[in-house]
Amino acid sequence: AVGKLSITFGSENKIAKIESAVDEIYKHKDSLIEDEKGKALFTKYDTELKPIMGEVIGVAEGEFTHERSEKGSNTLLGAWAAEVQRQLGKADIAIQNGGGLRRTLAAGNITVGDLYEIMPFDNYLVVFDLPGSEIKKAIDHGIMNPNITDGQFAGLKVEYDGTKPFESRVTSIALADGTPLDMDKTYKVVVNDFMFTGGDKYDFSKATNVVETYVPIRDALIDEIKAAKTITPKAPDYIKDISK
Repeated sequence: AVGKLSITFGSENKIAKIESAVDEIYKHKDSLIEDEKGKALFTKYDTELKPIMGEVIGVAEGEFTHERSEKGSNTLLGAWAAEVQRQLGKADIAIQNGGGLRRTLAAGNITVGDLYEIMPFDNYLVVFDLPGSEIKKAIDHGIMNPNITDGQFAGLKVEYDGTKPFESRVTSIALADGTPLDMDKTYKVVVNDFMFTGGDKYDFSKATNVVETYVPIRDALIDEIKAAKTITPKAPDYIKDISK
């Protein structure tokens, strides 16, 4: 989509009127005239990148769905990506912003290009210690968030009440082994640098012992697929809406 502003000037060059409009190009893409120079430039880079982006790195035994409009749940892709990050960061808990994953991973061969489309951002892992109370806040922030795609996580079991107000929904939170999260104890957490610096309005200001790994998350996911050769989607059973 392209935003347009039409500014009308009156006497003495003073602004008389400003009109705004949005041209949703995807709705009339068939009416666009192909630009030959643009097409040639695309073809050049597409040809150069195909051997890299087209490399098959593994196989997905099933579809790793990531429906970004779905609220109050972790997706198959989100659960897998968060767990990979948790293990790589040697952390108790991993939190991934849902919007950092852009589409579903289809079943079948997985290419490098798929991972660039799924995670086009050059985010890296940040590991730190965080009190249980702040972890609960972060998880609550990602559940049924009205402004962003729901947060994804690994290493926790969470129950929430979807009828409660935003950021006040978590009713029970425990580690993966069922041990209740101690609000006063610190745990090792891993997130991406976008989130750590306040992206999607996450707040990790109470973090201590911060280690910026500079390990690119996309590369980590690619390495995990190469090592595993085959990955299988596993439905997350660790988040539940008790109001349903």
